[in-house]
Amino acid sequence: MDELLWCGRQIEAFERLLRLMGVAWVDFHDLQMHFMNVPVAFIHHQKGLRSLGVDHFKRSFSKSLEIFEALQRLPAPFRAYLLYSLDPYGGAFRIYDFQNLPPFLSVEASLKMLAVGVAAYHRHFPGKPKGGLVSFRPLGRAVRYRHETLEQHLTGLSLESPADWGASASSPQILDEFLFIETSPFGPGVRLAFRGSVQVEALIRSIAQADTHEELRHLYREQMKKMQSFPFTTPEQMESVKAAYHKRMAEISRSLLFSIQNDLARLSSFAELDAFRSRLSDLLPKAALSEEDHFLIQEMLDHHRGRLRDAFLTHVSEKLQRLEDREALIAYWNEVKQDLFRFRHDIGKEYEAMIASYIDTKLQRTEP
Repeated sequence: MDELLWCGRQIEAFERLLRLMGVAWVDFHDLQMHFMNVPVAFIHHQKGLRSLGVDHFKRSFSKSLEIFEALQRLPAPFRAYLLYSLDPYGGAFRIYDFQNLPPFLSVEASLKMLAVGVAAYHRHFPGKPKGGLVSFRPLGRAVRYRHETLEQHLTGLSLESPADWGASASSPQILDEFLFIETSPFGPGVRLAFRGSVQVEALIRSIAQADTHEELRHLYREQMKKMQSFPFTTPEQMESVKAAYHKRMAEISRSLLFSIQNDLARLSSFAELDAFRSRLSDLLPKAALSEEDHFLIQEMLDHHRGRLRDAFLTHVSEKLQRLEDREALIAYWNEVKQDLFRFRHDIGKEYEAMIASYIDTKLQRTEP
């Protein structure tokens, strides 16, 4: 291989590493000038970074030197593995959301974490060594709560033969016990997460699938007990589960109210209304509805009871108007009296008296 081309690829991979580590304004040429004893202030002036102060540039420059020295201290196989993965003509890996990790980890631990991500890809896609995707997004979301433990795991990680980590027998313990590796359904790629984070995400998904308040409350109680046993549960995760629980409770309440409204609209008789109230009396104690929800249900019941009463009175009135035969009137009155007595709690005594008075008047008119 052309030596100059190889050096250029190594420089490109190193500069990409600087960007992943959060160093945005320094490149390899700046480090070369520094090694030739060129002052950092002059390098800043020569780059024309007028919108970036000298002090900020010096901090970035110090960080880049720290990364360069840490990379030099790594064993040659490890360094070659890491740079080849970032080489646009080598591994050409696509690395997402890694920049959230270095602020909470040491430089050496950050470099190891990057290598662990690439090794995780090789473990799951051994036949596709190039152009893979490695996402650190779940780790980046929770690293502030777990960076000390993550640092300990990475500090104890062996630096020998990272290319062999893809094999399950030689893979580092961190890949099997501390991290969870999820493969992408859209192509060759992996996503790294803390094992507790994945369990919490699964819990939130199960909460979103609960159909009743009773089921949701039972699931929430049981799963919250399990979360207490997770080794790295964070306050943020607890709040996210709690928020998902309350959100699903509100969704179930809205769905229940909508279902009650539709069922009431389909009722066509007082007998159906009584049966519906009976089902409702069994359902509501198990539901976690607010006082406002109970008030709304009662309003819906009153509205549809009035609707059925109006329909009943209209039907009786129309039937009585058509009847002129005395015997038919008496027979119909005996029939109506049964409904008036049975559904007196819905029709009301005043309407019962009104119907009786109307029938008596009509009977008097039909006397022989």
